[in-house]
Amino acid sequence: MINQERLEQRVEQLEAVADDDAQGEKPEALPGWMAKTAKSRAPQYERYGQAQEQLSKRHAANAQRPAAQCQAPDKILVSPSDPEAPLGRDKDHVFGPLYTVQTVRDVTSPLILGYAVFAQASDAATLPPLLRRSQRLTGRHLKDLLVDSAGVTGMDLAECAAQGVRL
Repeated sequence: MINQERLEQRVEQLEAVADDDAQGEKPEALPGWMAKTAKSRAPQYERYGQAQEQLSKRHAANAQRPAAQCQAPDKILVSPSDPEAPLGRDKDHVFGPLYTVQTVRDVTSPLILGYAVFAQASDAATLPPLLRRSQRLTGRHLKDLLVDSAGVTGMDLAECAAQGVRL
């Protein structure tokens, strides 16, 4: 996770090395975080550009908050490897990108009928896309679905009712 200043420094370093690559020159010594070949630096540069966009959005959202809830600009971070993932502490109190992994499985066997990974910290709004994916993967419409009631919203109930799934 890096802040705006460090992200800008890394983008500048990538651009400087890209100039060397374009002129056919081999870069001297590369920082440990930077990809070692020109071919692998291109997608890395693209990801850093996406991280800049995401960080700009986070700064804009922070500016819209009341003054008492604003974060210091240097405390707003982004993960260059996965810019869209929210950042926070997981259940083991480790700070990093947060993901929610969801599965639909047969309750009478270990068979997994569907799965999805969401770049978000909670289970909110994950049931409808997971239900559609399960139906696409199995080629069948689910009739009954057993879920943890803590994560069910009115949207989930409406989606299941519309698809004829008993929740």
